[in-house]
Parts: sequence; C-alpha cells; structure tokens
Amino acid sequence: MSKVCKTHQDNPAYIYGQCIGCEIEYYQKKLKEKDEEIVRLNNNLKEIKQNYENSKMKMTRW
Repeated sequence: MSKVCKTHQDNPAYIYGQCIGCEIEYYQKKLKEKDEEIVRLNNNLKEIKQNYENSKMKMTRW
C-alpha cells in the first residue's frame, strides 16, 4: 500500500469507481485518446493550411 501525502491526508481525494486501479487505467485510456485526437487535429490543420496555400497560388495565376 502506498503512503498518502499530507495534502490528501487533510483533504482526501474521492474516486468514482470501486477500484482505484480501474479508475487510473480509465484515465490513462482517456488521456491516450485525447493525445491521439490532438495528433489527428494537428494533421488536419496542416492539410487545411496546405490546401489554403495551394488555393492562394492558383488565384495569383489568374
């Protein structure tokens, strides 16, 4: 069993699941999903910027 820090001795943290291990795994999974979403959104943004730049180049040729 791990020790509890002074902060959480005075103000205990509440868990929402029945098992702290399951709750930690749940939050690790959610964090991984959010990290993957950030990568996906960054890739989409790069593609949008590239398409915008390409369209500007086409417009200058007119």
